[in-house]
Amino acid sequence: MIRKLTLSIGLFVLLGVLALGARAYAAPQAKTFNVNYILDEPDAFAGDGKCESAPSAKCTLRAAIQEANASPGADTIVLPANNTFPLTRSGDDNSALNGDLDISESVTIIGGNWQTTIIDGNQLSRVFEIVKTSQTVQISDLTIQNGKESFEAGGIKSTNGNLTLTRVIMKNNSAGTYSGALGLNGTVNIVDSEFANNSAPYGGVIFSNSQLTIQRSYFHNNASSNAQGGLGHGGALYFVGSPVRILDSALLYNDSYDGGAIYNRAPLDIVNSTIGENHALGDGGGIYNLDGTVNLFNTTIAYNVADYDTQYGGDGGGIFVTDGTTVSLRNSILGLNVDNSPPGQFPNSHPHNCKGTLTTYGYNLISNNYGCSGPVHNQNGDRVGNALFQIDPQIENSAKPNGGMTFNYALKAGSQAIDTGNPNGCADPDGNILTTDQRGYVRPWNGGVNGVRCDMGAYEYNSAKPTATPTNTPTKTATPTKTNTATPTKTNTPTKTNTPTKTATKTATTAATATATTTQSACGGKPATPSLTQPANNATIKAVKPKLDWQDVNCATKYKVLVKRDAKNGTKAFKKTVTVSQVKTTTLDKGHTYYWRVKACNANGCAKSEWYMFQVKP
Repeated sequence: MIRKLTLSIGLFVLLGVLALGARAYAAPQAKTFNVNYILDEPDAFAGDGKCESAPSAKCTLRAAIQEANASPGADTIVLPANNTFPLTRSGDDNSALNGDLDISESVTIIGGNWQTTIIDGNQLSRVFEIVKTSQTVQISDLTIQNGKESFEAGGIKSTNGNLTLTRVIMKNNSAGTYSGALGLNGTVNIVDSEFANNSAPYGGVIFSNSQLTIQRSYFHNNASSNAQGGLGHGGALYFVGSPVRILDSALLYNDSYDGGAIYNRAPLDIVNSTIGENHALGDGGGIYNLDGTVNLFNTTIAYNVADYDTQYGGDGGGIFVTDGTTVSLRNSILGLNVDNSPPGQFPNSHPHNCKGTLTTYGYNLISNNYGCSGPVHNQNGDRVGNALFQIDPQIENSAKPNGGMTFNYALKAGSQAIDTGNPNGCADPDGNILTTDQRGYVRPWNGGVNGVRCDMGAYEYNSAKPTATPTNTPTKTATPTKTNTATPTKTNTPTKTNTPTKTATKTATTAATATATTTQSACGGKPATPSLTQPANNATIKAVKPKLDWQDVNCATKYKVLVKRDAKNGTKAFKKTVTVSQVKTTTLDKGHTYYWRVKACNANGCAKSEWYMFQVKP
């Protein structure tokens, strides 16, 4: 009896110890920090589990980052819409106390709106740095702007972890050498995002040695430039080493010395995408392939320019291929690109579209093959023009949304690209048949030429939006509801860096036209407040006919632009209503200060921007 009792007590004690151990080693509980204050104050006691800054006792962005770093588990930080969070603490450490926001643990950062939740680096430092490897960081629904770093990655620097950006705008970020916006290693996914006016000598937006996937994203008006105005390589993107895949995206109006949009040294697949109106002072107005492999699937490369300054120093308006490297095309359009070098015997006898050797897998349209070798007219379904007989692909002369998230060139009726893709179906790099075009519209579609057959290039002629989201695309990150608010503030936007002189007309984004198979809800109210970008507030400029530029506003059908001289209530210097998000003024008087604003309007009303000011040099 005594032995049985002793055994029972022992078992009870053992079970109690095991229970305590289980509690001691339970998985850490992730926390959610709701930011409610815009000032850049650090946490009062980092690691106490409370997002509480000093001295205001509020939950600031910096305090939330510090607490997330000190808290085990993958925490979440929520930022409200209609607020700007400026970084004002100078310095450099890896604890998020000063300078950039250092991330050392897995975290999800969610904004309330990708246009109105703004994290501003104030040109003081980089905005985010992921300082430890093997972390998972997800950032969504916000803007990252005005980050600046002397060496690399003005916006975000990522080490060997997993980074996902979803519905993120990165603009006006810069670095002294590499990656104006994003310096990447590890595994990176970019979805439904926009990159504008970023700059660095190597990779105006991205310098990447990461396994990178970019989907439904828009890169425009970026430059591979330095502080002295010199141009480098890769106006938007510079890839080395690790494989990259670009899907359903657009690269437009970017500027560089070599590789106006892309400078490539990696395995690169580009699918259902548009590369257009980029500029290189040297070679490769669209793509410069140095020692990588580029595979193009249903991609449109058009209106790019090599030797942009007409100093006869560049070749390959669309693509420049170095010896021994591979650029292959499938169901793609390479046309209407420009090389400003002097022609030879015939007016078109210089490398407008390509310089080097192309590999064809058939069913491509190349408007002029002078400077290229590889594809042959009427072989493998290819349609190839030459210096004497060019083929006009008959596409729009400027890129537009055309119902999708990213800009592209619509095919015109009668284009030789309609219904002339691979009769067995246009495939992606994995051999799967493409079911949508760049816009997300049905592919293939009967364009009235060869029946239900896919078109060449990124745009499917006369197609309709599908009734359901296709299954061959990654799922968007879910965004939780956000109810907290913070005190709003406004900050100035710096001047764009090295954007090309010649830019294409931008079209205000509107709701896509409903089709027979789908309907799209109308905008329920007036547009959002427009955000002015160029000239920057308090800028001093030389141009007497400056281009005024602002961000596209969803649901805006027109913009009302007003410029006053010497004061907000001063003499009216310029007034115009336009349907695109930029306009060039009439001649302004030198030596005066000008104030300008924009109203975004639709049938439900208008929303007006704040006033910006600029001076015209005497």
